[in-house]
Amino acid sequence: MRATSLKQLKKDLKNMKKLLYIGIFFSIFLCSCQEDDVDIFPVTTVTDTAEDFEVLALNARNTNLVLVKTTMGETANLGAEVYAGSAVKSSDINYTYEIVGSNPSDVAGKLQAQLSGSIPSGSLISMLPITVNLDDFEVAAPQQVTLKLNSSDLSVTDMDEVTFSFTVVCPSDLAGTYTSTTTGQSTDGCCPNETTLTNTVTVTGADGAYTVSDFSAGLYLEWYSVYGVTPDTNVSGSISDVCGEVSGSFGEPFGSTINLTGSVDSGTGVITYTWMNGFGDTGTVILTPM
Repeated sequence: MRATSLKQLKKDLKNMKKLLYIGIFFSIFLCSCQEDDVDIFPVTTVTDTAEDFEVLALNARNTNLVLVKTTMGETANLGAEVYAGSAVKSSDINYTYEIVGSNPSDVAGKLQAQLSGSIPSGSLISMLPITVNLDDFEVAAPQQVTLKLNSSDLSVTDMDEVTFSFTVVCPSDLAGTYTSTTTGQSTDGCCPNETTLTNTVTVTGADGAYTVSDFSAGLYLEWYSVYGVTPDTNVSGSISDVCGEVSGSFGEPFGSTINLTGSVDSGTGVITYTWMNGFGDTGTVILTPM
């Protein structure tokens, strides 16, 4: 019993020393804060603060932006967020900002920017008024623009520069089975008349890179079985889809190159393209999703 009591006493003394050191540390910390008048400045999150301390800032946590392009001629807001650390206001919070740099250097000149804006009443966050003409930027090529706030209605404006990266992309999902209607003209003496066929074609791949099982949708078999083309002959072709514009360049069974161009109807998913080989044969293919 005596040994146990001594151990407990030593443990209690040790714990008391820890509490004493912690108390001294916080006393020093509080005194130093009072003497130096240190402010805690939480600008990294949207907060609901007292009226006597308010701040406006750019959101530096969401700087990699993706702008999805679905049609030609489309525009989008850049998506750079500005927010207020403040109690919600009954009137708009106005601010000014500037574009201080970009990479490549021509990015800034392509942006349509009003250099003043506001957070609507009843809200603490909004997008900077910067419009991007999506056609002006190469698809899948990252762009950068550096911004800074200059002033605002709030007591403090965070004027740190923030660089935003944005990339223009297009959704693409062409894989599937299609009913094909194709019309073509051969330059060969075997088949001088214009030919129209209906067939079934499959498209495989994803994310803008695809393979068409039969680029001619049956025309090569119809025309050139006399020259050895069979259902097992490889007449596939690689195509790409960049924002609804379809293109491809690939070899064909007789050693020439097929050049293919076309488009995708965003509403129906119908793919329409024309092709020509090195001999002057041509075809127009319409692929309708099954």
